[in-house]
Order: sequence, then structure tokens, then C-alpha cells
Amino acid sequence: MSHAAIVTSLHGRSGKTLLARTLVDYFLLSGGRPDVFDTDSVEWKLHDLFPGETRVVDLAIARDQMVLFDTLAKPSSEMRVVDLTHSLHYYETRTLFARPRPTTLSR
Repeated sequence: MSHAAIVTSLHGRSGKTLLARTLVDYFLLSGGRPDVFDTDSVEWKLHDLFPGETRVVDLAIARDQMVLFDTLAKPSSEMRVVDLTHSLHYYETRTLFARPRPTTLSR
């Protein structure tokens, strides 16, 4: 059975990476090889802690989105941990749920 922990928050400095790190530590110490994703393509905090296990994905790039979602959808016996950066929430929420502006035709 596949399991994934997606660690996220609307705000920075709330302990997301700490919780993700704790989960990765637990799975590694339990003898597992979790799939770990760091979506902060600027600071790479989780990648710095687990360079051999972590893939940095930039969710603004379609190819990286496909890598993340294909991995999450694929059956696996290993745990998946995703550290979802807070900076995506504002951008994605405004982009996905923004009302389209009416177009005006100029004469």
C-alpha cells in the first residue's frame, strides 16, 4: 500500500521542514528508503539535510510537476514525504481561483 505525507502550511517558519525532516528520519531509521521531495527550489532546506534521498522539484516547471505527481501516483511500498513550500500557496491559490477578468473590446 502506498502512503504519502504532504507537509504544508500557509505561512513560512511554521515548522514544515522540521516535521518533514522528522518523518524522513523516522523512515530511514526504520530501514526504509522514502521518496523525499523538496519543493522549495530556492533554499533547498530538506535537500541540504538529506542530499542523497531528496529530489528538488520546482512546481512552476511542468516537467517537475510530472515527476512529483507520477511518483505519488505510482504504487510503492516506500513512504513518500513532500515538503510543500509556503510560497506556492499564495501564487497557486490566486492563479487557480481568480476570476477571469472580463475582456473589453476597444473600438
